[in-house]
Amino acid sequence: MKKVILLVAGLIVLAGCIQLPFFQGEDLSSFRDCGQDEGCMLAAIGNCEKAFMRKVQVDEEGTLTTRFTVYGLEEDKCKMKYLFEKIEITASDEDKALVMQFIKSALEGQEITCVVPEGELQSIEEVDIEPILDYCSGPLIDVAKQMRSAMREAETSSR
Repeated sequence: MKKVILLVAGLIVLAGCIQLPFFQGEDLSSFRDCGQDEGCMLAAIGNCEKAFMRKVQVDEEGTLTTRFTVYGLEEDKCKMKYLFEKIEITASDEDKALVMQFIKSALEGQEITCVVPEGELQSIEEVDIEPILDYCSGPLIDVAKQMRSAMREAETSSR
């Protein structure tokens, strides 16, 4: 658990030191809007068709809105982006709210770019960054991969 907390803290520090483009206002009028329909987005991913989907995740600490966008094929690879679009804090506990505020300031507006080989598209079964993390780049990726590894290690040791 300590490793996960340290990795999250590292992600926050790293993200605070970098500025990635925030593509609010990007013209997506020629893209299919899948809303929150994962089936629609999985079909778009499988065919690498231009589309986007907003995913809203709510828990007791707040609401995370992400946008997953498929830009189409470029040289037999499918270009995608994952954007931390909006983070709303609803935590009533002061400590949790403070942590969420740090996460919000570090991640809101940040994006991850992924370029997935066309042959790998059919194996994607969920609309999330996790299945395609190995094909992604950007300053947040190394920390995200470390977090994934620590979480898997924690799951294994808790069994």
